[in-house]
Amino acid sequence: METVNEEILIKYLLGECEPEEEQRIRRWLDQGPENRQKLETIHWIWRQSESLKNRSKIDPEQAWQRFLERKAAVKTPVTRFIWRGSWARVAASVCLALGLLWASSYLLPHQGKAYFGQVALEAPGAALEEVLLDGSKVTLNTGAKLAYSQPLFSRERKVWLLKGEAYFDVAHAADRPFVVHGNNLSIRVLGTEFHVRIADGDEEVILDRGSVQVESGENKLLLEPGETARMVAGQTLQKSRTISQLHKYYVTKHFVAEGTPLADLVATMSQAYGQAIRIRGTELEQTPISTTLPFESLQQNLEVLKETLGLEILKEGNLIILQ
Repeated sequence: METVNEEILIKYLLGECEPEEEQRIRRWLDQGPENRQKLETIHWIWRQSESLKNRSKIDPEQAWQRFLERKAAVKTPVTRFIWRGSWARVAASVCLALGLLWASSYLLPHQGKAYFGQVALEAPGAALEEVLLDGSKVTLNTGAKLAYSQPLFSRERKVWLLKGEAYFDVAHAADRPFVVHGNNLSIRVLGTEFHVRIADGDEEVILDRGSVQVESGENKLLLEPGETARMVAGQTLQKSRTISQLHKYYVTKHFVAEGTPLADLVATMSQAYGQAIRIRGTELEQTPISTTLPFESLQQNLEVLKETLGLEILKEGNLIILQ
């Protein structure tokens, strides 16, 4: 079984290996995914240590020599190398940074675990706001569940929305698209704000800022701000204008209606509070309303609707009826 050490791997990353060393590394990488992961980790540490090196007043070559002396003091075998050129300074900087980066990894979102695997997020009892490893922000509505992964050298940042709805504010990275996968569709973005919902076999994407491409098989739609893509029961993907901002209630903590049909506002409130609410009368359902209600007391919000529209509120068992 082929073995290599960190010094050779650093030379490999800098393109300063001898041909025989490159062949050794290729054989070592082919031995299993854990070796490729180790190389990715060293590459990431190297990149982070560059910024540390630029800020540090410590001489990296002296630090490396002190590191070797400490290892010798505990009788740990050290392979001797002749230190030449830039790769020696990088190696010294890596050693300076190792301890700091190991500790700081615990300060990264989800301890940096998304670099090496999937991280699961769930909002079982209330809306949950999280910052992802790349700095993107996601708000999961109550009951939502997703997983995400952002490997070090991957060309994509991936999210799998498994259940419910979530609102994304994506950090811009032109060379690493952010891709959200649903049951039957996927959304590809660079940097933007959008809402995704999966419920009862239906899937919905509402774009607030930037642009996204929504895909389902060979069917593709490009959305602009204020547009919605919707797939009902796994059928054809369709695009329409967004008629309200109600989809953001769990992010803004307000129900915002601007000339919105009462039926849409009531349906959103029913979902948000987990309370069955019905409107009697088609004409009343289509009555436009403009208001902003806080996502707090259902009873108080119903009273506002009652006074604003002159409604009567009835309760039949667990059902609330507006008429």
